Amino acid sequence: ERLPRRPPGRLLDVGCGAGHLLALARDLGWDVAGVDPSAAACAIARREYRLRVQAATLEAAGLPGASVDVVTMVNVLDQAPDPLRLLEATRRVLRPGGLLMTRIPNGDFHRAAWAVVRRLPSVARTRLYPLVIFHPFSLNAKAIRMLLERASFGRVRITNAPLSGPEYASGDEAVGRTVVTALAAVARVTLGAGAALTAGRLLLSPSLLAFAEREVG
Repeated sequence: ERLPRRPPGRLLDVGCGAGHLLALARDLGWDVAGVDPSAAACAIARREYRLRVQAATLEAAGLPGASVDVVTMVNVLDQAPDPLRLLEATRRVLRPGGLLMTRIPNGDFHRAAWAVVRRLPSVARTRLYPLVIFHPFSLNAKAIRMLLERASFGRVRITNAPLSGPEYASGDEAVGRTVVTALAAVARVTLGAGAALTAGRLLLSPSLLAFAEREVG
């Protein structure tokens, strides 16, 4: 739903896991395929959703060049052993004018969040620590843009990713779920207003969405 284009088209999900995103995209009319280095996850995607997925990294998958319209990555770029090499492989499989959409934890946000969380009482720290994300690479908007441009992508646009919230309340804790949902709603409005007032320069969401194109020519 966030993609600024509509089917028909071929969509490749890099780091597809068990195939949940691919299944949703297929329901919306996309011709879908996926790659993921986890053979176990790919087996689930084939069994549960009958998806066409390959247990491999994109760099090793041997996909034909200029063969897909859209590549999606969710929490992948910050875990790749070589992010630049992955982006170069992504650009190779995209058709001219093709779009990359990647969601990445916002390193600036999580470093600041951990500075606060680590000073809280132990009960609160234990509850909030799982929300702080540290993967092998901690990337902020500047680093993401630099990587995309070094990989020869154009028309780079980085925005606040939509917030999720209610799933962080565990079990049947109705009060906790209500509080988290309310806080998430307030945060959505605040982040949206901040981004609008600063022409997209205020990027304070826990995750960022980056869009980039393989330019024609």
